[in-house]
Amino acid sequence: MAKATPDSRVRADLSRSWRGVGVLWLLVSPVIGSAEDLRVAASATAWRATHDSSVEATAEGLRVTITGADPYITGPPFTPPVSGPVIVKLRIRSEAGGAGQLFYDTDGPREAQSIRFGIAGGSWQEVWLPLPALPSPVRFRLDPPGQSGACWIESWEVLPSLSADWPQWEPIAPLDPVLTDTIGTDSLQFRHAQDR
Repeated sequence: MAKATPDSRVRADLSRSWRGVGVLWLLVSPVIGSAEDLRVAASATAWRATHDSSVEATAEGLRVTITGADPYITGPPFTPPVSGPVIVKLRIRSEAGGAGQLFYDTDGPREAQSIRFGIAGGSWQEVWLPLPALPSPVRFRLDPPGQSGACWIESWEVLPSLSADWPQWEPIAPLDPVLTDTIGTDSLQFRHAQDR
């Protein structure tokens, strides 16, 4: 069996037969992804305040200050690490909380190429956003949650989306004939009508 290392993720895939016997498979797959720690100034300064916002590299990550009704920031061109579906993982904190949106495109943001998410205000949260296969290069645009205040993005990561190969279930054999068609107590009886 392969040993999990710091650069591997262990995925457990559970399946069960109709008799309820569980079988556990451990699949070890290497992490093929791209991560950016936005607490590092060089990574944070690659993002630009595009509309109704300002950005600043801080020790907590990229600080986005909302300065108007439609704030958004834009990242640098990005080459996806895989050709299939991905998951974008953001570690984010917002003073106000609310709805955010992530756009992914090559030639301008479109609603069809975006995903919405929501977070509560005040605490750090991880947001996992499943996306289809991305064009290359792709540009991300983030509309931060909230209509005022600030939010911080500590990190973002693009991971391959792991898909499960579901087991093929065998058909369940008919149950043995019921020994009796009546159930109940002395004062109340239920009878199964086999012709209905």
